[in-house]
Amino acid sequence: RQIVPHIIRMAETRAKARALRDAINVGVTAFEELGGEEEVVQSSGTQEHDGQQPRAQQEEGRGELPATRKQLNYLEALIADVVDDGVGRFEEMVGKPVGELTREEASEWIGRLSGRAA
Repeated sequence: RQIVPHIIRMAETRAKARALRDAINVGVTAFEELGGEEEVVQSSGTQEHDGQQPRAQQEEGRGELPATRKQLNYLEALIADVVDDGVGRFEEMVGKPVGELTREEASEWIGRLSGRAA
């Protein structure tokens, strides 16, 4: 696989990022460290034929999964800190209850609200 020679470098980069976050007390974790980026393993013959289609399908499907409990808890804490009228106002802005957000939507809102909370 093409990624094998880079595993140690990636691990070092992630360790440095964790150390910096701990040093400056930042609670936001990089997307790469959250996991869930499982790649579909294919034989070389089908990979050449299909191109990027399976990867696109996989990422498209990830957006349809419901938000994790961890995402929802963090999002609710951010909403309490950032949004003036709390969860009710946030749900009005988003157009649906917090519990109905997909993983992709929750990640997007966590990113947006994290920037405002800093």
